[in-house]
Amino acid sequence: MKSPASIWTARIRKVPGYKVLLATGLCLFWAMPGFAQAPAVTETRDQPVDISADQALEWDRQNARYVARGNARAVQGDMTLKADELIAAYDADSGSGVNELTEIKALRNVEILDGKMTLYGQQGNYDLVTGLARLTGDDLRMVSEQAVITAKDYFEYDGNAQKVIARGDAVVVQGDDRLETAYFIAHINENADGDMVVKTIEAPEKVVIITPKERITGDRGTYDTVNEIAILRGNVTITQGENILTGERAEVNTKTGISRLFAPKDEQGLPGRVRGVFYPKSE
Repeated sequence: MKSPASIWTARIRKVPGYKVLLATGLCLFWAMPGFAQAPAVTETRDQPVDISADQALEWDRQNARYVARGNARAVQGDMTLKADELIAAYDADSGSGVNELTEIKALRNVEILDGKMTLYGQQGNYDLVTGLARLTGDDLRMVSEQAVITAKDYFEYDGNAQKVIARGDAVVVQGDDRLETAYFIAHINENADGDMVVKTIEAPEKVVIITPKERITGDRGTYDTVNEIAILRGNVTITQGENILTGERAEVNTKTGISRLFAPKDEQGLPGRVRGVFYPKSE
């Protein structure tokens, strides 16, 4: 039988002012290799945050930080931050008599889980003052029941404001349909089961929607992931093979396959005209 391994667990409590205190009760216990005591998951985001790891939790006084190694995780309410290694920095000069944590850095194989939504990256940073978590690195993606979202630059997760920002060639894939834009904001809410899910996606810049039968572009757009309806505004163009339709606003129902195009208004606020150029069937 292999000898038991030492595992440290730290419980961190969030207090008013968004400061986080390391509790005095650091607990050392023994466990078989590969087995760690599961932290208690609380129901609200104001409850304690539990940090645990399979290998060790090191206290680095010189650099004012705690380092959790080996399947490290931090749990607060319904949200879990996982990585190969977590580095929790603290303010040693706060004057409060305790080590006030300021941020948690996550290294390698990073995951953020909240309900049925998971974000993936290779590096992560969780700012405990603002409550923002940012993921960077290769294979950035967010997976939910509604869609798979990818980006090249970063994902920013704000659980307090209930939104996720994806920047850098952001792509939303839902079945055979794609939404492409420079960046977007995904608004998340609880569903009937109490799980966090993506409700709507806001694309403030040029957006492209690609379906098996058409390509639609616009200056900006929003997407309802539940009802699968996209609304594009500004210089909208719908391309269906050689056929081209133009207008000011489009409603695209990717579930039914029906797209509706609307005309812009003139200077008096009266509706203008939409236009379509269609090619007849050739012999």
